[in-house]
Amino acid sequence: MLRSAAEIGGSAAADEILLLPGISGWQYASGVLGAPFNGGVVALPLCLDTLEESVLMVRLDRICASDLPVAVYMLRHNGEFYPEVYVSDEPATAITARRQGFLCRAMATYRPAGTPCFLLTGLPRSDRVEEGSLVTLCDLLGRAQEDSLLVVLGDHWQRIGRRVTAVTW
Repeated sequence: MLRSAAEIGGSAAADEILLLPGISGWQYASGVLGAPFNGGVVALPLCLDTLEESVLMVRLDRICASDLPVAVYMLRHNGEFYPEVYVSDEPATAITARRQGFLCRAMATYRPAGTPCFLLTGLPRSDRVEEGSLVTLCDLLGRAQEDSLLVVLGDHWQRIGRRVTAVTW
């Protein structure tokens, strides 16, 4: 359980903690969207600086060709926010744009254009959700923040009211 600094006797300034969704971010997304991962999920870091782009491209092809939902975290390169720590010969924004482009192309190659996707920002304390489809995926990615997570549903899903859920096969 995350408690504020004031609750444990610290200063209010310590309350400025940003939680970034990582490999377990799909669990928050599942709760917000309505349990869309009943039959399995792939969690993938898009802009992990230690992941070579050639490896990323192979993984994206394999993942996008599957019927599984995908939760993509690290949608922006850390160098955009911490350039003194994540030093690169290339601007971090260029790395982000290229990797987001890889994701858009792989999804467009293997999945139907109407496949729902969701950009969730501010997890776990916020349920700000932008919904789109693969047609609008690149636009959604352009609005991703440091704490955003992208969910692209797999082949088997259904909408029940405001909930979007996977169908277990």
